[in-house]
Amino acid sequence: MWATYWLFNAKDGMDPVVKLFSGFCFGFLFTAVFGLATGSMGLPPVGAWLPMIYVSLFEMSITFTLWLTALQLTSSAARIGNLIYITPFFSLLILHLVTGEKIHPATFTGLSLIVGSILFQAWQSKKTINAE
Repeated sequence: MWATYWLFNAKDGMDPVVKLFSGFCFGFLFTAVFGLATGSMGLPPVGAWLPMIYVSLFEMSITFTLWLTALQLTSSAARIGNLIYITPFFSLLILHLVTGEKIHPATFTGLSLIVGSILFQAWQSKKTINAE
């Protein structure tokens, strides 16, 4: 199902933000129909509304829109694409600074592998381009 969606989406000339909104609407509709059909649909508790609004706005809508805009404005989507792998590093740093949470050595090892892989990929890309 995902592959079919991806193929149709790739050939669609619609504005990416409109496509994103359409995808969210379809997801909501699909989930609502499933919930009503199975009898598991209901309103979330009042205490869940604020976190839902936060996730909807800041973690989904605004960030995806900024991401799509960055991809449209860049001359190299690959460079922008690599930034997604660096965000866990910044998230951990902010988490440590704001909450004081301890970051374990294994986390640093994982982050080093991620950043090292990105740097290796960039180095290989430059090497390939220079060889041509």
